[in-house]
Amino acid sequence: MVSRTVDYGFADFSTAQALSHLAETFYKSNSQVKQELTTKAQTLFKRSVRAFSSLFDEGRGLMVPKDRQGRFSPRFNPVEWGNGFTEGNSWHHSFPPYAISCAVDPSSTKTKGFDCNGGLISLHRSKEKLLQKLHQLVDSESNFHPGSYGQEIHEMTEMRAFAMGQYGHNNQPVHHILFLFSLLGEHEATQHYVRYVLDRAYGEDFYAGDEDNGEQGAWFVLSALGLYPVTPGLPSYVLSSPIFPHVRITRDDKDNENHLDIFAPGTNKETILYEKAEINNHALDGLVSDEELFGSSSALVFTMKTKSQEHDLNYLDIYELHHTTTTDLEKPRQKTVNKENHITGENTRDATLDEKDVSKLQEKIHILEGKERNSSIIHMSKYINRKFTS
Repeated sequence: MVSRTVDYGFADFSTAQALSHLAETFYKSNSQVKQELTTKAQTLFKRSVRAFSSLFDEGRGLMVPKDRQGRFSPRFNPVEWGNGFTEGNSWHHSFPPYAISCAVDPSSTKTKGFDCNGGLISLHRSKEKLLQKLHQLVDSESNFHPGSYGQEIHEMTEMRAFAMGQYGHNNQPVHHILFLFSLLGEHEATQHYVRYVLDRAYGEDFYAGDEDNGEQGAWFVLSALGLYPVTPGLPSYVLSSPIFPHVRITRDDKDNENHLDIFAPGTNKETILYEKAEINNHALDGLVSDEELFGSSSALVFTMKTKSQEHDLNYLDIYELHHTTTTDLEKPRQKTVNKENHITGENTRDATLDEKDVSKLQEKIHILEGKERNSSIIHMSKYINRKFTS
């Protein structure tokens, strides 16, 4: 079964990364254990590569079921559900993120950094051909054949209704696919597609499909932040396009000095592309690591492609806000209601700031958020109770 084989390959890949990490950290000084872990990691990594490479049909550019003799199925239909694919078809299961993502081969002497020449790039013969296949996925008709399911199930109906080619956001197997464009160098394609899904697949009282174990909601939150862990098990996030002008994530309520600020001045429904992204003044190329985001207090800054100057903040303004404590940002907030986000502030006076400081800080907040918003700084830490560990 194709989908099961690929999923097991993903499990092997992630386990290999964990074993390799253990070998290079906790057991670095124990040569015998380190070697054992490294050997196991190499075995699992190679098995994970075989999982997808053995099912890839170069002629079709997709994963195809095989018979007992190891031959590709002659009756293969790329839009047919079942017959080797669980709750989907070949389009949904042919682009496993671990086969493309920036991963480190445990058998390599390279233990740090990223290598984006992943397995599927080689199987497709080039990055450009792989990108063409991904574009074909979202540009094709949203048709399907029930296959071994024998009837139309709700996942098929929802995919067709969403009308985004063979991309079915209503179900989990494709949730990483839109971020692969950026991972392969087409950053703007990811920004366009992700914003499109955020706008059309979610509402105040609906999702576009199954909310299994909170995944649909988690996809929205992460994508709205402009970050997505395209390959769970690897310490990296692919950048997209934030929908908030400023988000602060605190690592610990008792230590609000240690936080992540995400800035995107001028972002709105019309301004969805960013010109550049930086983390603590260091340029990013569509990818940011866990360590850069959560190793210490960090400022992730998106410079949006906008002609409007009213949203522009220079680095002094942004980093002054970044170095302002969460307590100080919260106290000068005026009591307001944001109809879109339903976030309210409190009309309190900050005893540590005089009136001029308060007025200056509020002015910068309003510049950051733009005239179309009337709420103060949005603190995601109030809604996401999560502690990030170094």
